[in-house]
Amino acid sequence: MLALRGKIAEEVNQDLKNLLLSIPGVGPTIAAAFITEIGDIQRFPSGKSLVAYAGLLTPKSGRAASALKETPN
Repeated sequence: MLALRGKIAEEVNQDLKNLLLSIPGVGPTIAAAFITEIGDIQRFPSGKSLVAYAGLLTPKSGRAASALKETPN
């Protein structure tokens, strides 16, 4: 039974990897890192919560937002 679960997970990860690889700029390393870091994407109730977890959400207020405004581009 454990071997079957591993095989199913491997196939699901392969499908997800292929989907991620279809995004311009995403290669095998980024796709693998995403799959490893995020794990089961169903645990996130929304895209916003996934983006926040990944640290890709730009802060709108607070010290982090102030630091971003002060950083030269």
